[in-house]
Amino acid sequence: MILTPTATRQPDSGPLTYLGRGSGRTQSFHLRSGLYAISWEARPALPSGIGCSLRGSLQTTDGRQGNRAFEGQVVPGEKRFTGVESGYTVSSGEYVLDISSDCVWSVTVSQTRS
Repeated sequence: MILTPTATRQPDSGPLTYLGRGSGRTQSFHLRSGLYAISWEARPALPSGIGCSLRGSLQTTDGRQGNRAFEGQVVPGEKRFTGVESGYTVSSGEYVLDISSDCVWSVTVSQTRS
């Protein structure tokens, strides 16, 4: 598992982009109260042509607040997939992305309205 935050981000409000391979949790990050969107892109880790899947959720670090999951899959023979889920309402606090995947992926959390 590799989880790497990008170096470019605006503190507290995003956009925050994490790059990874496989499953795991990101390091914690702070979000201001507001409405957020999560976008992602994934591709198979190996060029075998069998596809891969990505499922994740935005959660508070204490596990008390979770948001609906986002997910998608690369169909066999395809090279990548992308997706966007909007309407994540969050309270100010510390969050993580919990990812379950067998892909190479990037996930971005962006504030759409404060």
